[in-house]
Amino acid sequence: MYGLILTVCIGCLVYSHWILPGMREKSISAFEAGNVSLARSNDSGYNMALNPLAVLNAPSIHLKLLVYDNASEDAINHGAGLVEGSGDIKNHKGHAILTAHNGDPTNDLFINVPSLKLGDHFYLTNSKGITDKYEIIQTQKVEPIGELQHLMKPKKGQFLVTLRTCVPIGINSHRFLTTGIYKGHVKKIEKPRFTLSVVDYGLMGIGAVSGFLLVGSLYKERKSGKIKADKEGTK
Repeated sequence: MYGLILTVCIGCLVYSHWILPGMREKSISAFEAGNVSLARSNDSGYNMALNPLAVLNAPSIHLKLLVYDNASEDAINHGAGLVEGSGDIKNHKGHAILTAHNGDPTNDLFINVPSLKLGDHFYLTNSKGITDKYEIIQTQKVEPIGELQHLMKPKKGQFLVTLRTCVPIGINSHRFLTTGIYKGHVKKIEKPRFTLSVVDYGLMGIGAVSGFLLVGSLYKERKSGKIKADKEGTK
């Protein structure tokens, strides 16, 4: 049993940090190359009507996801979705809201968005390769009822984008809103930092305990087997 638990924990970590990002990268690469149709086709198992609008990068939390043109379950289970009626990320108008689930043991999504701090940056890159930079100017945890009233209203000439997800993980009683202000185009994106989520730490902890108990149980079995063999040898 301990071995099975350890295997599951390792499997979840490998899938979420190596296998799944590799699968996503195929769709992202196709989108960045201007092949939106191929980007959709690589997202097997999801609604083929989803249209990717941009690639979201948040280097400080090692986040890289496609942004889709709606906030349906298909979209927010697989990437970030643009909330209908919010701002226009193509033309930099209004206040756009990008939302996604906070993830699970095999799919991080927006799980680390609450770790973003004032002054951090995230980026949106369109299919033409143009990258927009955003600087975080507000983070807040709010109740879901009336959450939109907490959003900042852009001043004249400003364009805002808010990353939205549920908190705390597993309870989802509140919403976390991280708002960035448009700072213009950039040619390079900051180098991503390797980041572990609270779920990752939990899996590592469970795996470590399971591994310790597995070694202990094997040692006991070996010891008891040796004692039994010694007793039989003295008869």
